[in-house]
Amino acid sequence: GDPDFVRSGPIAGWAPGNQPYRYPDGLAMLLPGGVDFVLEVHYHKTGKATKDRSALAFYFADAPVARHVESGVIGTEQIDIPAGDDAFGRYVFMELPAEVELIDVTPHMHYLGREVEAYATLPDGEQVPLIKIDDWDFRRQDSYVYREPLRLPKGTRIEALFHFDNSATNPFNPSSPPQRVREGWQTTDEMCLFYFSFVPTDAASLGAIQRASIESFLRPSNP
Repeated sequence: GDPDFVRSGPIAGWAPGNQPYRYPDGLAMLLPGGVDFVLEVHYHKTGKATKDRSALAFYFADAPVARHVESGVIGTEQIDIPAGDDAFGRYVFMELPAEVELIDVTPHMHYLGREVEAYATLPDGEQVPLIKIDDWDFRRQDSYVYREPLRLPKGTRIEALFHFDNSATNPFNPSSPPQRVREGWQTTDEMCLFYFSFVPTDAASLGAIQRASIESFLRPSNP
């Protein structure tokens, strides 16, 4: 097998506004026998007693499925937004080392997120729009599923542009007056992540695709 192949990883995620959906016919996520499931929940303390209504459900295929959906993410942890900065930007990308079919995309930011745009630049230079959100709302995050899987050839560059607004004019800014905000897990921190689900044309290429995804976090993130 591929020594770079990593089976452990996320099988699902949730953020405010995210809705569950079923994969198209003929597609499913592979769950090998003997795996352990870990449910991780991030709580933001409010100082008040509250209840958790989290629930989890699995839907299994009725028949064997040969084509398996995998997940990837590009992004950066290089986030340090000065107080009052209304145009903080980050650009992240990865280059596909093998052909894939793109199933869905899920951008993720927190309260300071304002805009996100992603596109695929094909090897011949053509740009294919993937998603564009002009007015980000932390409460209405979702996975955006394509009507038909989008085939992206080897050498395609998946690129995403994120913009943040840490000014007093951002109605969602959690600090008044604005405070310096850095990358972190708290809702009052920030994140810059672009998740996507895909089916590799050649299952043996999965390790290389995963490695290319991780490399997006290791390079300098340009504004």
